[in-house]
Amino acid sequence: MMMRTGAMIFGMLCSMLFVLTGGVAFGQEIDIGPKDITMSTPEEKKPASFPHRKHQDSIACMKCHHTKGQIMTVRKCTICHNINDIKNEELNNLKDAGHRLCRGCHKAYKEETQKGAKNAPLTCRGCHPISIKIDLPNQ
Repeated sequence: MMMRTGAMIFGMLCSMLFVLTGGVAFGQEIDIGPKDITMSTPEEKKPASFPHRKHQDSIACMKCHHTKGQIMTVRKCTICHNINDIKNEELNNLKDAGHRLCRGCHKAYKEETQKGAKNAPLTCRGCHPISIKIDLPNQ
């Protein structure tokens, strides 16, 4: 009886280990998304640069991808953050949702760590860098 229980527990542990490592064991790569993301904005505004990998190194995925499970397929923020799917005006567009999430997290990070602005920008230009266009005379 004791050996049957031990064998059963061993079998269950092996099964769990197989399930938990199945993707890796069969050589399936886990998509962790792009290294950098450029979030487009209306033409008159500068796009926001988002160093995705830098954030992944220190922040749990669920912090930003708040509606996804542990295994996720994330397409675009606008899949959810759009007027048709979310009636809350503070969340139904990418600009407001992004500003609320990013600025809130950056502000909390600064308060917790007392680090400078470069580590967690709060100003427009911190995320929307200026591109300088210089017209040179023809030579």
